[in-house]
Amino acid sequence: MNWMFARKLFLKRYLIVFTFSQLFLFLHYGADYRPGEKPGRYDYPSSEPYDLDQSLINLQHSLIQLSQILHSEPETYQEFPETPSRINLNYMKLWDDIQHYKTTNGRWHAGDVYQHSMWSGLCIEKWFDEKKFWVEGLGEHDKQLLIIAGILHDIGKSGDGKFVFFTKPQHPKVGFDYLIGKSFYRTKNNTIFDFNSYLNHFEFNDGQKAIIAVLVGIHYDFGLQVIARITYTKNPNKNIFKNYLNKLKNLVSKTKYPDIFNRALVIMSMVVSAADVRAAQPVYYSSTLFNIPSQILPVHKGGTKYEQLKFDTKGKIIRDALLAYYDEHYQKN
Repeated sequence: MNWMFARKLFLKRYLIVFTFSQLFLFLHYGADYRPGEKPGRYDYPSSEPYDLDQSLINLQHSLIQLSQILHSEPETYQEFPETPSRINLNYMKLWDDIQHYKTTNGRWHAGDVYQHSMWSGLCIEKWFDEKKFWVEGLGEHDKQLLIIAGILHDIGKSGDGKFVFFTKPQHPKVGFDYLIGKSFYRTKNNTIFDFNSYLNHFEFNDGQKAIIAVLVGIHYDFGLQVIARITYTKNPNKNIFKNYLNKLKNLVSKTKYPDIFNRALVIMSMVVSAADVRAAQPVYYSSTLFNIPSQILPVHKGGTKYEQLKFDTKGKIIRDALLAYYDEHYQKN
């Protein structure tokens, strides 16, 4: 029995056991079961109604993964168009590798890592072009950097060889560590991916690379640690603002560029986080800067937290309040 045959046999048996165990737990626990967690615990508000259709979609996704291995179906990936007038995002084949990573948590994002990441970048580009309030205070020179930060924000969900997953709660820290060189992204071919060279492709300087790393490291916090936790916008809990800004400052301290902690960085952090939440659903927009495919279709049902948490109304009030708190307590005189 050669190594490749043994590996394939193991994967077949593992996925068979995994798939039927998911089916058993789903049938046994019903609405209380979430893969990878104890019954009754959620990584989203428990008041959200249980969605039988999405649970069946999640199960179907696992069965598709099993079918692909059992029948040796070749995996197909969306190719990036060769467009000389636009910058190649798939430099060093990064996104060919990331497209191997699939989530079974279809209640959160309508895409896997690849789709969701592209939608996030497109969302930020669209907001700049439409002069959305999220990008107020930033200039056109910030646009390319923020789009790349949005596209890279979930890289911490990849590079670990765990190609099918439900959730990876440490992914912001993992992505930050990739970008500052503290840990390493391994491709499917077991080579180490060089993010420094990848960012050189876009002609970012070292300070800009540090900004991108910080934005990746904190992308989760503004949406679900600030907006989701503030109930009364007229008198928000200022400790939430303080904790957020201190975490942002702490991430900056782990880079070699303390001067990047400023008002613009605070705005940028909110932009990437808001785009992350908005991109839980598809964003259809044609990029004029990067060769992002024009039609990136959903693969899951996904959630609607951007609408549920009122990012366009409540989010704007909280954004302005957070900036006012920064100006009062952190702005250099």
